[in-house]
Amino acid sequence: MGPKSAANKAKSPPEPPKPDFKPVEIRFIQPDTAVIALESAEPIVQYEALYALNYFAESYDQELVESVTRLINGGEAGVSSGGMVEAAWSLVESTCQEVTASVYRLLANLFDRYGEAVRPILIRPRPLDLDDSGQDDGEDITYDVPNPFAIRAFDHYAAENCGISLQEMASRLLARLTRDQHPICNDLCQFCDVNKCFSRLRSTDPDVQLNTLKIISNIAKSGECVNSVVNVPDFSFVPMLDLMRSDYTQVQYLAVDVVSWFLALPSTEMTLHVIFRAEDGVKKFMEILEIFEWQDMHSKIFAALIKIAKLYPGPTSRGLQQVNGIEALVDYMENIDDDNLIENGLELLLRLAEDPCSTNVVCGEARTRVRDRMRTLLMEGTKEMVDMSCRVLGYVWNDGDPVDAEALDKIVSMASDPEGSWESRAAPLCTLLSAIRNSPSFAAHLVDINQIDSYKRYVNETPRVAPLEYTKIIVLVLTALVLQESTRKKVMNSDLIGTFVRCCQAFFPKDENNELAILGAEGLRASLEAGRPPHHWLLPLRIVFRLNCPTFLVHRIYAQLTKDPFNRSLEVVDVMANVIIMLLQDTAEARMLSTTLDAVTLFVGMITLKMWTENIRAIKICLIKLMSEGLQKDGKLHVAISVVSCFLVVQYRVVL
Repeated sequence: MGPKSAANKAKSPPEPPKPDFKPVEIRFIQPDTAVIALESAEPIVQYEALYALNYFAESYDQELVESVTRLINGGEAGVSSGGMVEAAWSLVESTCQEVTASVYRLLANLFDRYGEAVRPILIRPRPLDLDDSGQDDGEDITYDVPNPFAIRAFDHYAAENCGISLQEMASRLLARLTRDQHPICNDLCQFCDVNKCFSRLRSTDPDVQLNTLKIISNIAKSGECVNSVVNVPDFSFVPMLDLMRSDYTQVQYLAVDVVSWFLALPSTEMTLHVIFRAEDGVKKFMEILEIFEWQDMHSKIFAALIKIAKLYPGPTSRGLQQVNGIEALVDYMENIDDDNLIENGLELLLRLAEDPCSTNVVCGEARTRVRDRMRTLLMEGTKEMVDMSCRVLGYVWNDGDPVDAEALDKIVSMASDPEGSWESRAAPLCTLLSAIRNSPSFAAHLVDINQIDSYKRYVNETPRVAPLEYTKIIVLVLTALVLQESTRKKVMNSDLIGTFVRCCQAFFPKDENNELAILGAEGLRASLEAGRPPHHWLLPLRIVFRLNCPTFLVHRIYAQLTKDPFNRSLEVVDVMANVIIMLLQDTAEARMLSTTLDAVTLFVGMITLKMWTENIRAIKICLIKLMSEGLQKDGKLHVAISVVSCFLVVQYRVVL
C-alpha cells in the first residue's frame, strides 16, 4: 500500500495558478463615479477618487459645475449619505495622510468655488432660540456643539506627526473656515490649543506659513478672541517678523499686515508694544528698508511704522533712536528714487516730529541732517514733498541755526499764495508758527519782511473770507511773536491788540467751542504780560481800554453763563476772567471804569452759581482786594464795589 500510495500522489494533477492582477489606471469621467469610489476600502482608490473630485471642483466646465452642485445638494438638507461632502468627510480618519489631506483639499476647493451651496454644510448653522410657541424669539443663535470640520482639521494641523501635505491642506481649510466666522473662531479658542499656531509659523512650507498667518489673523479679529491669541505662552512677533524675509511675496505682505494689526490694538494692550520693542521689531522693520530689491514691500513697512508712531510715539521714537533709525531714514530718502517712498518717509518723520513725546528724537543727533534734507526737498521736491518737508522744518529749526532766508521766503510765499487752497496754505503757516517758537532769529526775519500786516488783515477783514482753522493759526502766530522778546516791541501796536479784541468779539457759525475767542483772549493776556515791568516802553493796557475790550469780555462771559450747562464753555470763562483780573489788578485807571462794577457783579454771580473755574481763587483775591481799596475811598463806584463784595463775604463766606 505504501509504495502504491506514493506513486499515486506523485501523479496527482497540479493546482491551477492564481491570477496575477497588475495595477490598473483608474479614470473618472463623471463626479458621480468618483463619489461612489470613495466607498472603496483601498486607500489608493480613495486617493484617486478624491484627486478626481478635486479636479472636478476646480473646473470651470459648465456641465461639471452642475454635476458638482447636484452632488453637494445630494440630500434634502445637503447632508445625506450620498452627498459629496459627507462621503469625503467619512475618509478624514484614514490611516493614509495623503487621503486625509485630499479630503481637506476638496472641502477647501468646494468652499472657494461653491461657497453658497457648501456653506450650510461646513459652517453648520445651529437652530435659533425658540419660545414656547415654537417661534423665533429674536435672541442670538444658540451654539450647542463645536464645529466638527474646524476642530478635526485643527487637530490634524497641530499634530506632531502631521506631514507637510496634511498640514498644508488642513491649514488651508481652517483659514477659509475662520474667515468672518466668529462662532468657529470661538470653537477653536475653546476646544483647541491655539498656541500651536505659533510653532507652525516656523514651518518650512510657505503655504503652511501663509495659511497659519491667516488663521492667527482671523481668530484675533473675531470678537473677543484676540485675548485667546495674545495671551498664549508662545505668542511672539519673532516668527512673524522673520517671515517678512520670506521668498514669497504673499507671505511677506501678510506678515507685515498681521504685525501691524496687533500693534494697532487699543492702548489696553500696551504689553504687545513692549514685546515688539523687546524683540527688536523696529530694528527688523528698518532692516527691510535697507533691502532696495524689496521696494514693493517698503510701502507696507512705512504704513506699519506710521501707524505705531501715531499710537505709541514715545516708544517708537526710542526704538528708532536705539538703531539710529532717523539717520537711516534720511539715508533712505537720499538714495531712493521712488517719489512715493520718499513721501512715506517724510510722513513718518512728520508724525514723529509733531508729537511732543518724540520731537526730541527727530531734533536730536540727526537734526542737522534732517534739516538739510528737508530743505533740499522743500526747494526741489514734488508738491507733497514740499508740503511735508516744510512742516518738518518748523520743528527742526532752532535758534542756533543761521537764518535760512531763501527757505523762509518760500514758506512765507506758500502761506500767502492766493491761488492755493486754504488747506495748502495752512501747512506752511504751521511751519512759521513752529519756527517762531523755536528760533527768535527766524521770528525777527519774519517781522522784517513785513508779513505781519497781511496776516492781521485775514482776521480783521469783514466779511471774513479765511476759514476758521486758518484764522486760528494766524492768531497763534501773532501771539507767538508777542511772546518772543526779539519781536515783541516791533509788533506790539494798537492794530495787533485790536486784532485780538476782534477775535474775542468774533462769531463763527462753526466755532461751537469759541476756540477763536479763547485764542484772542490768550493773545490779550500775552500782550498784558508783555506790558508789565520791566517793559516800561509798552502800554498795551491803554490800548485795551481805548478799544472798550473789558466790556466785550464781560459780555462774552455773561453769554456763557446764560447758556445751558451742557453747552457752556468753562474754558472761555476761565481765559477771559483771567484777562479781566489782570486788568483790574494792574492799573488804577481800570478801577475807575464802570466795567469794574460789571466785573465784580459778574464774579459774584459766578461764585453764587458755583461756577468753580480754574481762576476762582484769583477771582476771590481780586474781589477782596477791590473791597479793601473801595472802603478807603469815596465815590459811588467804590461804595458799590464795597457793598457787593461785603455781601459776598457775609452771605457766602468767601475766604481766601
